[in-house]
Amino acid sequence: MALATALGLKSATGLYLGPTEIVATQVVLTPLGTRDNQVVRQPIGEGGVRAAIEALRDAKHLLGQIVVGFDLRRFFLNTRTLPPIEDRDELIDALAGGLARMPGGLVSATTPVRLPGGNMATFVAGSRALAREVLDGLASAVKQKRLMLTGAPLALYALARSERKPERKRPTEVRIFLGEGQGLAVLAHLAQPVALHLFDCPTDRIARSIELAVLNLAHRARETLGLPGIDVLWLHVGEEAHELASRCEAGCGVPTLPASEIGIDDQSASRALAISALRPAKGTANLFESVFESAGFLKNFPVASASTLVLLLVGSWFAFDQTLGQLRLEARGLEKQAAADYKAIGLTAETLEKRHDALKEEFKLASYFFTDRAFWSDILFELPEIVPSTMTLEGFDGRDTVLFPRKTKSAAVVSSKLRQLSLAGMAPVEAGVKTPPELEQFIAGIKASTAIRSLLPTITASNVRLMPGKVQQEARILITTAP
Repeated sequence: MALATALGLKSATGLYLGPTEIVATQVVLTPLGTRDNQVVRQPIGEGGVRAAIEALRDAKHLLGQIVVGFDLRRFFLNTRTLPPIEDRDELIDALAGGLARMPGGLVSATTPVRLPGGNMATFVAGSRALAREVLDGLASAVKQKRLMLTGAPLALYALARSERKPERKRPTEVRIFLGEGQGLAVLAHLAQPVALHLFDCPTDRIARSIELAVLNLAHRARETLGLPGIDVLWLHVGEEAHELASRCEAGCGVPTLPASEIGIDDQSASRALAISALRPAKGTANLFESVFESAGFLKNFPVASASTLVLLLVGSWFAFDQTLGQLRLEARGLEKQAAADYKAIGLTAETLEKRHDALKEEFKLASYFFTDRAFWSDILFELPEIVPSTMTLEGFDGRDTVLFPRKTKSAAVVSSKLRQLSLAGMAPVEAGVKTPPELEQFIAGIKASTAIRSLLPTITASNVRLMPGKVQQEARILITTAP
């Protein structure tokens, strides 16, 4: 990387914020194309994300443009109808910046988008506390203009789009990326991502998992976005893409084509983030903008010009007056241009407060999914260790109820108090025995489970019912846990 810097080659670093470590990937743009230079993994220890970023910074692993990305589970994207409103001066602050300061800790941004369903806006959001930690770790070592915060799904889509460009005759597309046991589906219209879907993808049911993800996005495209359907499905899944393409096309009825492999593991996501700095996509929102501390007049006034003006001010007030007048003229021009832009996307005055309240409720729900959402897959992975070897699991009923906002102005209720898990199983029991030993073993396994203990630590009910079996008597064991 030092040689690349000396030769003046453009470089970039992608920082993927994983749950337990940060992956930093350096890339260089050479005359022969993009070259990977270095991959560094930095564990997140007791000092948190800030200390991990400081370690990468002090070791000179952060060079060039730096793009930081939230992982797949800590990034939110949604597209909704943009109603007519009037506030032309602070539109973005009212809908995005203001919502980012809500309780729950979200940084967010909004981008107007034209869809067949009308004028809409795509909202993206992530953890505000995490973004603040990254900035604190970088301190003053990196200038703000060299920093960008986005979501890894957007960087993966941008990389896929650059390697296999969308077709004009097929404006609505879905791109599929796979990782270990999970997949990511991105719905885009005219190269603008408008919906994401993260799904479980067992190795023995890859085609079926992809089909269900595509059908889910197709429903959203029709019902929420006004799109007639999906025009093409791209599979960025590697060697099995050709075989999967025919099966998926038959299953979901969407023309399906194989494409170059792009994974969703942490290293692939980090590389995609770095490449997105070398191939910037138009209109990409920078979530750091709502975290940067304002520096007032000095932030908006060029430092070099300010130094010159100070010298001129000492010798000539007239020159300063001319410059100030020109700046005011430019400001008025920008105000007129902003008004024209708002008018062009159909913004008028009447329902700002009503829509703003509705967006608050929507972001409260989004915040819940980041901070208190139950991931049942974590419990499913631990079930083989929880269930006794002499017992057969018969039922798994997990509930994580969300009470959506009513039509009145009262706030939405999002609570984990309605969360519960019921596990049922069958075990053989000797004649005359009322309580099989599997009951205690099952309870002990549940108490020892890290996933269950973190979400549902309290056993609220346990029940044993003796039933006749084909060979011998059996006991049906039912255990319910709650927060």
